[in-house]
Amino acid sequence: MALANPHQTKVAVSEITAVSNTTFLVDELDGEPQPKGNKKIYLADISAATDVGPRAKVSGTTYQADAGGLLINGAPIETFIGVSGVSGADEATGKLSAAGIKVAGKKLKLDLTDLLRSLSANGNFFGDAKIEGVVTPDGAKTLFVANDSDFGLSGVASNTPPFSLKPKILPNGAQDSGEILKG
Repeated sequence: MALANPHQTKVAVSEITAVSNTTFLVDELDGEPQPKGNKKIYLADISAATDVGPRAKVSGTTYQADAGGLLINGAPIETFIGVSGVSGADEATGKLSAAGIKVAGKKLKLDLTDLLRSLSANGNFFGDAKIEGVVTPDGAKTLFVANDSDFGLSGVASNTPPFSLKPKILPNGAQDSGEILKG
């Protein structure tokens, strides 16, 4: 399972939830608040992926925990793939495949961005930039998704006593209070 180039897309993973021994719900988000944010939840399947941990059996590689894990041509996977010159997930997957490593598969489970825009086009619902929790009680048939409200606080307003806190304000002007979406 590969991300698009995070340096270009600003996409990151903030939550991974086990569905079974080999399948996981993985969120990918760009850190932008709604309605401009890009948030998706994928179902990742590692059942056919190559083990790149300490028990890896990939021809021409070695495993050294203190040197970055699995080494391909003496370089950790991230270095072997590289950032500059890698145009995206397809090129990274191709490089790994040529080295004898099969990546985990993923398929879109929920386009949270589209769902949130359909519920509130201006970002008044679930307006936070971050997903903090993804839970499923029934094998990914039902999803509970929580945003990260940071308790409605964005930090300290002053560094000298008396200390006061700054509220975390959403793009719509409301203080963030955290929300949970069930679907």
